[in-house]
Amino acid sequence: MKKLNFLFVLLVLVTLGILGTLFLCSSNIKYSVEEGRYLISKPKTNWNSNETLKAMENYYQDHFLFRNALLEQGTNIKRNLGIIIQNDVCIGKEEYLFEIPKEVQKSGDFITNINDFYKKHNSINMSMILLPSHITIHSQKAPKNVPLFDEYHQIKSIYHQLTVNTVDVVPILKEGLKDYPMYYRLDTHLTSYGGYYVYRECAKLNDLEELPITSFDIEEVSNNFSGNLVKKAYTFSYKKDSVVKFVPKTDFKLEVLYGDRKKSTLYNEDAQDDNFYEYFLGSKESIIEITNHDIDNRKEILILKDDSANVIIPFFVNHYYKVHVIDTTNYNKSVSSYLDTHKEIKDLVLIYQMNGLDDQLKNFTF
Repeated sequence: MKKLNFLFVLLVLVTLGILGTLFLCSSNIKYSVEEGRYLISKPKTNWNSNETLKAMENYYQDHFLFRNALLEQGTNIKRNLGIIIQNDVCIGKEEYLFEIPKEVQKSGDFITNINDFYKKHNSINMSMILLPSHITIHSQKAPKNVPLFDEYHQIKSIYHQLTVNTVDVVPILKEGLKDYPMYYRLDTHLTSYGGYYVYRECAKLNDLEELPITSFDIEEVSNNFSGNLVKKAYTFSYKKDSVVKFVPKTDFKLEVLYGDRKKSTLYNEDAQDDNFYEYFLGSKESIIEITNHDIDNRKEILILKDDSANVIIPFFVNHYYKVHVIDTTNYNKSVSSYLDTHKEIKDLVLIYQMNGLDDQLKNFTF
């Protein structure tokens, strides 16, 4: 018996020794594609330093062997125990992931800011679009008995108190589900199909001649989009999403200014699969100016937005000579001053994701 115990202990020590050696000798992976973040770098070894030991502990948490598989297995175990929410992400049916919508706490401040802004610029045709969360539209894919805040009720309440025009996109997005995916399965953003349906509703309000879907060639640009919710739910083996773009069948020449950089395209060909939504208009661009040189109407529009609107903006380019885009999450100047120096702008659309609205305008000056 003692011999068996000795052999068992020896086997465990040898196994731990081999795993430890492999860990210490393994290559230092700098970036996790699955989680979309940089991992902790291996510290210089100084075993007499408490700081080094702590750094090695943190490094090990990011680099232990079979890390992604073990994290995902942990998620699966929780699901089997009835735990279906991981890091505020709800794991739904058919490998759907949903961000849990939260009530907007500062809706009163938001309404006051927008109404005051409109008072200053009431000669401009101004519209507001609040985009619902994925789960509000795709509720049939959510697990049963998940307690959800009634996001749509608050959207309608906010709309009722605004003095600008409002665009209710919830019905059209639900209708669109019959034919196309309105949201990605693994991400919080609209697909290009969802963007098209939102554009259709906005076009009606702004007297734009809505382009039928047959006016576009629909091209797949990626079939490996892992989405921003995978990184929270640790569902690394889920089938990736497909990303498409709508290409107008009528060619036109674009000039796109990203700050002081000039390009001829709305698309970022360098976007990586782990964050492929950046394919649309790039990442964290505070201001973009898009000129369509093949449109003679000289109409100009300003779109104030967060990044959820990036997939919608290309559709407006079909109607306006110039589309001004300001991402208010990165813009710390006065929008009123911008309008004062761009008198040609007669239309303005605000597009924001409902979930997280409390944080969208905190650094923004009207």
